[in-house]
Amino acid sequence: MSKIKPIHAKGRGWITVHERKWGWFFIFPAFVFMSLFMLYPTLNAFYLSFFKYEIVSKPIFNGIGNYQRFFKDQDFWYSFKITLIYVFSTAAIITILSLISALTMNLQLKGQSIYRTIFFLPSVMSLVAVAIIFKGIFHQRGLVNYYLSLFVTSDFKPIQWISQMPYALIAIIIVRVWRAFGFFMVIFLAGLQNIPLDYYDASKIDGCTALKQFKYITLPLLTPTTVLVSLLAVVNAFQAFTEPYIMTGGGPADRTRILPIMLYEIGFRYFKMGEAATLSIIIFVVIGIFSIIQFNFNRKYKVEY
Repeated sequence: MSKIKPIHAKGRGWITVHERKWGWFFIFPAFVFMSLFMLYPTLNAFYLSFFKYEIVSKPIFNGIGNYQRFFKDQDFWYSFKITLIYVFSTAAIITILSLISALTMNLQLKGQSIYRTIFFLPSVMSLVAVAIIFKGIFHQRGLVNYYLSLFVTSDFKPIQWISQMPYALIAIIIVRVWRAFGFFMVIFLAGLQNIPLDYYDASKIDGCTALKQFKYITLPLLTPTTVLVSLLAVVNAFQAFTEPYIMTGGGPADRTRILPIMLYEIGFRYFKMGEAATLSIIIFVVIGIFSIIQFNFNRKYKVEY
């Protein structure tokens, strides 16, 4: 029987050649998948961003002309501003609402599992179905205006949620929050359940109130989770497309035309694939910046329990 030669992996102990081969075997499918559907499209988009390319014509090298075009385009900067408003509004509301929901679910209420399921269910629903349903709810004659009319005077004028600003932006923010906060509630709940109960027991002996416990125990020890949730909410909101596009189509008058909608229109309405690739790289860079911030904050606020 042949000897198995051990190989020292720094920081991981001793592994064998046999184990290393099996390790490569198991990661190979994931490596192929990521290469074909993530790495190659990203590199190809970066390559096309330097070309003036339409589907019906051959790519023409354009250097950084596409990037210059966007940085000088007022429509791009307006869409970028709208995107930032949409992203940070949804991220702030989702973080606060999911934290409050997680704190409530952590109280060991009766029927807790049912409430968790109800809150989490929207995050696994079809994006298209959710967008179509809420488009009807926010219609001029939809449920929102109906219930608003019950609490105001008889001369109530129905709000045009979908076709009037700032209501259109508010509507798509509400839909985003409704769909996403349950998922982040589960993350907060996991963070809360990782906090040792000994801290709370000791604080009770010292006479701390529930508010002081939250301020001096829960909130500091939940900082890594809070940072993770808020930045994930920001990154996910930057990629939002289905709900805003189906509900408003970027209207009225491009007032809800966030960057993913702009990307879709340039690429699949006007078939300017070079410019669409450029915009995708810009979005990729912005998301990458927030991802780097996330990793740095996680290191800075890492708490050992």
